[in-house]
Amino acid sequence: MQRIATLLQKISELSKENASAIDVDLMMDYTKVMYADLMEWRNRLIFNSSLQQDVTNNTVSSTPSQPDPEKIEEPEIPTVIGEKEPEKIVVQVANPPGEETVYTPKERPAIDIRTFIGINDKYQYISELFINNKDAYNEVLDELNMMDTYNEAISWLRMSVADQYNWDEESPAVQSFYGMLSQFFSSM
Repeated sequence: MQRIATLLQKISELSKENASAIDVDLMMDYTKVMYADLMEWRNRLIFNSSLQQDVTNNTVSSTPSQPDPEKIEEPEIPTVIGEKEPEKIVVQVANPPGEETVYTPKERPAIDIRTFIGINDKYQYISELFINNKDAYNEVLDELNMMDTYNEAISWLRMSVADQYNWDEESPAVQSFYGMLSQFFSSM
């Protein structure tokens, strides 16, 4: 809820009469993030209310009753025709050659790190940190999405990415990227 209030404040600050195209893009970006957060919040509320409803509907009576043998029906076993396994996503980032990491979609995180990156920061990171390689940028973000802690992410970045792209740890772009990571992992 705090992030939604922050996003609303940012949108309000950017919404001036002489707003530039970049300001409008930022407002659209913030709106998308806010929409995703609101949908997640709504789904949690619906899920919690359905759990409460299930609990109240499934209360056990104090006197157990014997089932009538004539009324017992065999459960119908549903058959699913043409059911496929979930599509596998192959990511090959900072692995030894020939070794790949495979994730199924249900393992992917609920919150994407990209929601923490504004449009200006995105272009700064791509140009300054990934030498205009958008694919490398996206692969690194996908890998970071799978990590559990900020320390794990920073350690992996320093070992696998920083040397490859010659990051200067003191540069404003690197510091901004690490700050964004800190916000992302603190929100989880």
